[in-house]
Amino acid sequence: MSSLDNLISKILSDSEAQAGRIIDAARVEAEAIIAKGTAEAEAERKTMLASASGDAEMASQRITLEKKLEIRDDVLRAKREIIDKVFSLALAKLKELPKESYLAFLNAGLKVLTFGKAQDDDIGELVLTSAYDVAQGDVAIAGISINRARNASSGFILEKEGIEYNFTFEALLESHRHELEYEITKILF
Repeated sequence: MSSLDNLISKILSDSEAQAGRIIDAARVEAEAIIAKGTAEAEAERKTMLASASGDAEMASQRITLEKKLEIRDDVLRAKREIIDKVFSLALAKLKELPKESYLAFLNAGLKVLTFGKAQDDDIGELVLTSAYDVAQGDVAIAGISINRARNASSGFILEKEGIEYNFTFEALLESHRHELEYEITKILF
């Protein structure tokens, strides 16, 4: 039996050695699989972090840009309000023109329309003074109708040969608004 015992012992020891080698190989393979999985997970994590970081950066830039645009719009709105206020103040100042300045303004408009160019005292001061004092209705001077009442809170409207020339301060300011805004902007801002 000793040879049988030796044989069994040899088979057992060979089996144990074989089992040890299989277990060691399985451990090595498991560690390789774990290492590979860990590396893949780490690579995926880095990719996701980079993507999230890029997305966060883009979101941050978008938010920053939106805020800058809002601030720019607020500044432009404030500038527009200031320019509108300047025009309102200018209109109020024009409405308070002294009689002499108003008559000079009226005279200049009438002179240009009389013959299409400035004329010397073709229109008497007395007529102009009466035109200034007209609160309602029209006054005719040298074929030109002067109307201070119709839809005009300031200035006057001249009519010659069926054509109206609007010399209301509102209309004059509005017609020159673009050029005046540029000048106002240069002064204020």
